[in-house]
Amino acid sequence: MFWTDWGEVPKIERAGMDGDPSTRQVIISTRVFWPNGLTIDYGSSRLYWADGKYSYIHSSNLDGSDRREVVSDSMQLPHPFALTLFRDSLYWTDWNTHAIYTCNRSNGADSRTVVTNLFSPMDIHVYHPSRQPAGNSNLQLVTEVVQSDSSSRPRGLRNLEHLLRAWCHLC
Repeated sequence: MFWTDWGEVPKIERAGMDGDPSTRQVIISTRVFWPNGLTIDYGSSRLYWADGKYSYIHSSNLDGSDRREVVSDSMQLPHPFALTLFRDSLYWTDWNTHAIYTCNRSNGADSRTVVTNLFSPMDIHVYHPSRQPAGNSNLQLVTEVVQSDSSSRPRGLRNLEHLLRAWCHLC
């Protein structure tokens, strides 16, 4: 499991799920102040996180090595909070702009707004088989079928954006 700590010494840590304290490790402790939203890309074994104070989204290997900047622009990220991934796209919520945004997960390109005028966007998740780790699991996958539209974007992306808009309007 992974978690963030805004305490006196901000950091991102990880540990095994078995409760063994010897597995606890600090993996990110530099240039981090308000680490928010974590998401894992199981396919590439990378961790993504946002920092609400320093206005960036970074990624690293699951052990904290190979840290990379994905987005770093205070105008584009006034206060990023929650993150999720779907295929090649990264999605995040922002507390200051009350919106959901997306960009290319590797380099931050093609950034755009997905949904605006949200009251308080606290979290965001994608429920799709590709977002689940391989292996035996007791997790029940939640799926939802959305009809295709005539948009030029790939069907999976249209469906995800449709679900985000529908969910946000119900909140």
